[in-house]
Amino acid sequence: MKTLAYVLIGFVSIICLPGILSSNVEASDYLGDFCWTIAHENVPMGIAKASVLDIGGGQYLLSGKMTDSDGNVYIGHANALFEGDNILLTISGSASSNQGMLGGTVHVVLENFTLNGTWQSVGLDVSYADDSINTDKENGSATLISCPQ
Repeated sequence: MKTLAYVLIGFVSIICLPGILSSNVEASDYLGDFCWTIAHENVPMGIAKASVLDIGGGQYLLSGKMTDSDGNVYIGHANALFEGDNILLTISGSASSNQGMLGGTVHVVLENFTLNGTWQSVGLDVSYADDSINTDKENGSATLISCPQ
């Protein structure tokens, strides 16, 4: 009897599950890669590059990296939405080297039509040498550029 119950559950799952799953699935649209020069106190820090997906419902996902002037790479992901004449983003990111690790959150406000804007960040820097943890707060600007090859 137990075997029959498992067979029936398996059969119902095979027949019904694809219909249930496919009825709630929405595809995302790849909108392209976008790049910005990131500056702090008017000094360029590096270039950020993000792939942007429209996931529907006015929500967008970004995945990418920032490469600083020393060649260090910081990876991150973000969600974004339109709010009035602005695009608001929240980015979570991290980086590590043999000297330490850092992680942080960045709030970005971009102008809707130019895609230029400002950012503020908070983060933690961990030193492997002495296990110290330092907090960090910065702000600056983001200027849309053509993505480098």
